[in-house]
Amino acid sequence: GPWQVPPFVLQLLMSKYDDGSGRRGELNFETFVECGMIVKGLTEKFKEKDPRYTGSTTLTYETFMTMIMPFLVSY
Repeated sequence: GPWQVPPFVLQLLMSKYDDGSGRRGELNFETFVECGMIVKGLTEKFKEKDPRYTGSTTLTYETFMTMIMPFLVSY
């Protein structure tokens, strides 16, 4: 579908959860699940605004912030 996670998003998630151990590209299981839940939740929120499943939508800034804020404060 149109909601494939771009590589740069995966890189951002990997850098966010880097534990400083020097093991690039590795996540422990708990962190992997957490990242997956964030991506899944944000994707579901986006899909609500993309009823035709085109991979594109128009949002106001307020709507965007309302969509993402729960994910930023809960993880």
